[in-house]
Amino acid sequence: MQKILDWLASPFGGGDNNKQPLPVLSNSQLLVPSNRSTHYCKTHEYGVPKVLSSHDLSTLTSLGDKKRNYDDLLKDYVVVEQLRDGSTAEVFLAKHVVSGSLVIIKEQLLKNREVSSIYKEAIMHSRCEFSSVVKFVATAANQTAMVILQEYCSGGELYDAIVPDVGLPVQQAESYLLQLINSVIDMHSANVVHRDLKPENIILDESKSNLKVIDFGLSDDARRKRVRRHVGTVPYMAPELMANSSQKYISTDLCKTDVWSLGITFFCMLTGTFPWAQADKSCAQYRRFRRGDFSRKPWKNLLPTHLTLLRHMLAENPSERWDAQAIKEYIIAHWVIVESEDEGLVIDRHGDSKLKNSADSGFESESTDEMEVRAPPHEDDPVLTEDW
Repeated sequence: MQKILDWLASPFGGGDNNKQPLPVLSNSQLLVPSNRSTHYCKTHEYGVPKVLSSHDLSTLTSLGDKKRNYDDLLKDYVVVEQLRDGSTAEVFLAKHVVSGSLVIIKEQLLKNREVSSIYKEAIMHSRCEFSSVVKFVATAANQTAMVILQEYCSGGELYDAIVPDVGLPVQQAESYLLQLINSVIDMHSANVVHRDLKPENIILDESKSNLKVIDFGLSDDARRKRVRRHVGTVPYMAPELMANSSQKYISTDLCKTDVWSLGITFFCMLTGTFPWAQADKSCAQYRRFRRGDFSRKPWKNLLPTHLTLLRHMLAENPSERWDAQAIKEYIIAHWVIVESEDEGLVIDRHGDSKLKNSADSGFESESTDEMEVRAPPHEDDPVLTEDW
């Protein structure tokens, strides 16, 4: 940590002229050693593929001016504040010495994690050039650490905006959900699955009206056939990832795991609490949900459209779980959406006459629980092998 603090504290990079270029990584250097132990950080398990694909190796090369020399990049910034000090990563708020613009700098030490997994975060983040995702600015590495620079948003985390045991105002929660659905659709269209969607990884702009997704540390390629099971944050993890099994890898639709995490996040926004500690049959609250028992608070206080959405977003079987596009289509069919420059997306549900005709939309009434399950969004895409 001291090295990056020394560099960032000085606009001249500490006066060291022995600049280390970014390492040129071959396939053999990116192979994960067979005796590698999995690194755990609280509820996270950082699983990485055996090797980066040739596509992603070329992506590293094609990052252009976003892939910078470590020393040249850091001497352009001065630290304003250290925001987080973790076992594998540290986060700083920094200011450009010329323009004065603020950025977030995430430093990750190479000694505790494989180079391939850290580069994968930069690769996945750089794919997501969408307004709904925090902007990827640059990346650089030396022999001991890698840094990722991204845009700074001053509104704080969504987590801090949610009032415990209360949640958010209903229209605000609905507006945020629609923005997050659009964000997930964008990410999945780029074959990126976040794998750790939660209020702590969603930030607000200064107006508190617009959201952006951050932290691609656990993200993966949506086309992978076999994925590591226990990855994410436990309360937000889909049941297929939580199931008790000796298998470290499973075959599943990763995009549907993002939908599950988004469903839990929506429930938190509406109620200010978790629906259950984890999606496991040993949990009484989850067993009641599986039985369709919504007679207790806060479930019984939910609006019919919210309950319908949650039942389909949190369907235990991934094949029965709606994808992000199906969720958006349901929202469009049942909510009136108005875009305001001051307030962002405003949801208006007052008066049945303002709702779109469900017969025209292809959906039944909001009290109906059945809907056609959409095909996986990438079924026609070329898939990646396990040696991805």
